[in-house]
Amino acid sequence: PALSCGLTIQPQVLSELGQGNKKRFRGLGALARFHYLFPRSNVGYRDMSRHTPIPEPIKTAYRDGIFKLLKIQPIYDECGIEFPRLLKLSKQAHSAWTYFSQHIESKHGEDREYASIQDWTSKLAGAALRIAGLFHVVAGKGDQQEISLDTIDRSIQLCGLLIPHAQYAFGKVGSDKYTDDAKTIIDWIKKQGVLTFKRSDCHKAMHGRFPKVDQLVKAMETLSGWNVISGPENINTEGSNRATVIYRVNPRLLTNN
Repeated sequence: PALSCGLTIQPQVLSELGQGNKKRFRGLGALARFHYLFPRSNVGYRDMSRHTPIPEPIKTAYRDGIFKLLKIQPIYDECGIEFPRLLKLSKQAHSAWTYFSQHIESKHGEDREYASIQDWTSKLAGAALRIAGLFHVVAGKGDQQEISLDTIDRSIQLCGLLIPHAQYAFGKVGSDKYTDDAKTIIDWIKKQGVLTFKRSDCHKAMHGRFPKVDQLVKAMETLSGWNVISGPENINTEGSNRATVIYRVNPRLLTNN
């Protein structure tokens, strides 16, 4: 079977794929067959008065490219059955793909960089070939059998860009609300660039996400368990009857950006 799926889902849906009987999706290899993209959200930064139409040259080039693909003539065997077109890599392209495959393989295994996503990265070399085939045909080279070094290089570059997105995606699978909240606080701490902070300052800055301080405390407990921050410390402030709660940040958080 040949099936392509393009899905636009909420991150919460991805998180739930690691819960209950949905855990089977990863165990069966289903989640490893998708490519993931998590573009940075522009919510809160959009200009609602701005409308940018697609430039006419781009629209024309896209339309012409689609019709060029549709006009590729099929090949039939002596029995009148459509015969598949076979693509192969040039010698240089094959060497580049082999190097990429070995590079990925060297990062598999326990305690190595891709250990947490090796079910996905194990399929990445094959994906690079399929993407190269698409690039080859879309470039108008459907009548040529050999895929060039330039084409496989562009495919490999794209696959490399997909890796951090996959790491983020699989980090979301099975994560709970407190984990997501904790990661949001990590982003806030990094932006502040401080080694100590008041809980009240964090709550004020993120009041939209944490309307109740109890929610913030739960996320802080998660961060403390990860050794990202210390436990809460009560500091008595002169002239105030209420203690100020502060947290100390693990310096490695700010040096490992």
